[in-house]
Amino acid sequence: MVTIKYRSMKDKNYYIPKIEELHPGMDIELYYRKGTYDYSNTVSVEDGGDGLPLFIPDEKEKSWHKHTIPSSENDDIYWQYPLARFKEIIDEGIIRIKHLDENDFNKLNWERYSTSPKGILYRGYKNERLQSVRIIYIPHSKHVLVYAIDVPLHDQTVFAGTVQNISELKVIINQLKIKPV
Repeated sequence: MVTIKYRSMKDKNYYIPKIEELHPGMDIELYYRKGTYDYSNTVSVEDGGDGLPLFIPDEKEKSWHKHTIPSSENDDIYWQYPLARFKEIIDEGIIRIKHLDENDFNKLNWERYSTSPKGILYRGYKNERLQSVRIIYIPHSKHVLVYAIDVPLHDQTVFAGTVQNISELKVIINQLKIKPV
């Protein structure tokens, strides 16, 4: 994992991903200046121009903008940052992903059940049998433990590992077919 040179304390909540982490549907932030292109001002290469339309910025400075990696060529961001270009974007450091935190569980409607010095406990259920499920999140290590409580009260670990971001958490929740209470 590459670490961003922090511009502010808030940036400590982000990291630059490895190319292997990226997948369609993943939430990312990209650093650029928003604007529009004026195609009427395009000067062809034959006429001494660069063949590109005139960029008219909407913002004075570059800033971070939230996006989701597209799953098809129909997404607008696909044309600005095609998947083949993500290696370059990572090398340039203009992509970042927010580290997993308690707010991400809240966004996915998982309510805190209890808190201890070791971690935060969330509860939910699994599949149509409504099997009880617990998620333990340890913030400082990004470690997540998911276990199912089966009858007769026998705990079974169904996932244990480090989860870097909300997109990874969504994948795990979907694969395990668990839901918040």
